[in-house]
Amino acid sequence: MSRQLIFDASALIAAAKTTVQGWLLPDDVLTYAQVVVPPTIKQETVDQGVGQGYADAHELDARITSHQISVSPISLVEPVFDRVVSAYGVERGDKEVLKLCRQTSVYEHVIVDDRLLYIILHRFEMRPWFLPDLVVEMVRQRFMPSERGEKALIALKPRYRAGFIEHSVEQLKGRV
Repeated sequence: MSRQLIFDASALIAAAKTTVQGWLLPDDVLTYAQVVVPPTIKQETVDQGVGQGYADAHELDARITSHQISVSPISLVEPVFDRVVSAYGVERGDKEVLKLCRQTSVYEHVIVDDRLLYIILHRFEMRPWFLPDLVVEMVRQRFMPSERGEKALIALKPRYRAGFIEHSVEQLKGRV
């Protein structure tokens, strides 16, 4: 599979907590693309969560252990980029997501749940999507049945401001 998606922590957790029609959302995503995360995102979503007994962390750990989800080390050292990113005051995991995008060009999109990170990624032209955008695209590309896509969007609704999910459902139906 040549398509790659980079995930931030909150989007990965949201996906791992979403089960529709017996399918865990990351399993649908993995039919569409390879998922890649930087080390701090693994630490935040898996290592800390497994230690606290979170089911979503165990699900993600199983997919990392089986190499379905890849952890990519950060090797980029670019002082000007680091200074600009630091000026935004984002957390370490978000900084690593930005650095991973900067050091590789093979990813298709960066899946985020954080509006500030989305804006920063957009300003760096790093192709951000919110998780609902990914669900819509997977349905459009026939990697997820439409009914399951709509139910996944509805399941994600508590995580988003008013309008996000309603907009995505209408996109899914081809009306906007």
